[in-house]
Amino acid sequence: MMTIQELDNLLTLEQAASPGPWHVSHGNDDLGMSSVAVTKNPSVGREVELCAEWVAEDVVAGCLIQSASLVAADDKGWTENARLIAATRNALPELVRLAKLGLAATMQR
Repeated sequence: MMTIQELDNLLTLEQAASPGPWHVSHGNDDLGMSSVAVTKNPSVGREVELCAEWVAEDVVAGCLIQSASLVAADDKGWTENARLIAATRNALPELVRLAKLGLAATMQR
């Protein structure tokens, strides 16, 4: 079970990170060589294709970069990894809130 301090540490990390929400983006063969990235572009609420107008500063994590092969998980779970990273970041404040409620309830017993 996590402690209040550990939960507070997670919130500190969340607040120091790039603002959410984060999203999954896929590159095309012309520009991104089928890359998979986690992005912070708040105007994108779904998976989108990278394009010539792509802003590199929007990328917070690369889960697949093939040219050169810099990032490519051996289990080929790069899209799933990107989805987990984005979903976890987006849900973290609520997850910590719920965990604190649960911890408080167990301490009252």
